[in-house]
Amino acid sequence: MTKRAGRALFSSTETWTLLAIALVLFYRFPHRLLTPQLWAEDGTIFLMGQRELGVTSLWVPYAGYLHLILRILALAMGTVAPLLLIPATYNIVTFLGTLLVGLFILRCRIELPYKPLWAFTLVFIPHPYEVYLTLTNLQWIFAAVLPLFLMQSPAPTRMGRIGEAFALLFLGLTGPFLVLFSPLVAYRVWRDGVRSRASIAFGMAALLAISVQSYFIVTFAPGSPPVQTALHWLMTSGPILFAGLFVGKTLPHLLLGENIAVTMQHWENTVPKTVLLLLGVSASIAALTAVILVLRGVWQLPKAQRALGLALIFCAAALFASVMRRGLSDPQPLGPFSGGSRYAYIPYLHLTWTFLLITQSPGMAANLGRFCLLLVGCSTLSTIGPPAPGTQDRQWAKYIRRYEQGETVDVPFPPDGLSGMSWRVRLVPPVPSR
Repeated sequence: MTKRAGRALFSSTETWTLLAIALVLFYRFPHRLLTPQLWAEDGTIFLMGQRELGVTSLWVPYAGYLHLILRILALAMGTVAPLLLIPATYNIVTFLGTLLVGLFILRCRIELPYKPLWAFTLVFIPHPYEVYLTLTNLQWIFAAVLPLFLMQSPAPTRMGRIGEAFALLFLGLTGPFLVLFSPLVAYRVWRDGVRSRASIAFGMAALLAISVQSYFIVTFAPGSPPVQTALHWLMTSGPILFAGLFVGKTLPHLLLGENIAVTMQHWENTVPKTVLLLLGVSASIAALTAVILVLRGVWQLPKAQRALGLALIFCAAALFASVMRRGLSDPQPLGPFSGGSRYAYIPYLHLTWTFLLITQSPGMAANLGRFCLLLVGCSTLSTIGPPAPGTQDRQWAKYIRRYEQGETVDVPFPPDGLSGMSWRVRLVPPVPSR
């Protein structure tokens, strides 16, 4: 084991947990390391932004907000790696970034039951393939641990507090998540004392990130639909899409597995309406009872763990609210089988972490937590299989060799769109200088 100054760099628990995360990532997604290729905005936004804009791409918003960490990584890799190796470097850096997040969970300054399981569930929840080992979606893995980052105790040293403030600034400028989770920042500052040095540095970094991202969200985010359009959508297709999001992607997928969830979506065409109504009422009563038991279990935890449990539930709810807001202007990704599974990753993970927390509660809540964890594990195993359709190798190397020979190429890469077409970037060779 690597040592520094007579002390192990990683404890045995950290070593084995990180090794387990690495093995699961490779087992579930070997194609992303053995035949690496770009994924969606990896090429159209981050690669092309780095190639066309250089450093100024760091401050170019996409989808209405900044992606600072992802832009920095794309800029660094585009500088040091040849174009042929860009997909491999993107995926390897994302692989290492996932391990880094796992290490943070293991070392975060908050008391967690079964802490290695918290890190392991980063890669062992029933999320199929979209988030993992893609630069574009690394932001979701970073954002998933924001509640832990915000709820942990302050760093014991001055340099540690400064480092955390800078880390929060960079995390806050990568995606809209700190804006959504801003009440946790207020709680952290209040908890540690508004006038304490730790709170001042932490609060200033959070305020700067939230202000900048809010400006970009207000200025550059896609416009809201007209009120009449929004009301019409809510009265017609909206409830069906939202029911698909919650019923088709969240609880059944999380607890029962994708196969059962897909089957349930087709019951309306095969099951008598009376039976379907009884099943719906029974499921609603069971879900409501479970929610009450989970909330009661969280409330019975010690103060720090109770605050964390409430924070996890709040963050999952805040993310769902933002997804609903997006659905008014672009509802297609929210359908149960139309992609957009990245939107469910953080709620899946936060619900799973909440189940881990309530295993320490007295009474029925602990048993419910253990039972739900068992279901999550079985559901995850049901999602492990061959690569999803549309993720096959698109021969990146072949196109780059043609480009290097002076040919303009349209390079395809996954995922396939609803029309069956791949994402593409056009690479034009530089004109030789005379």
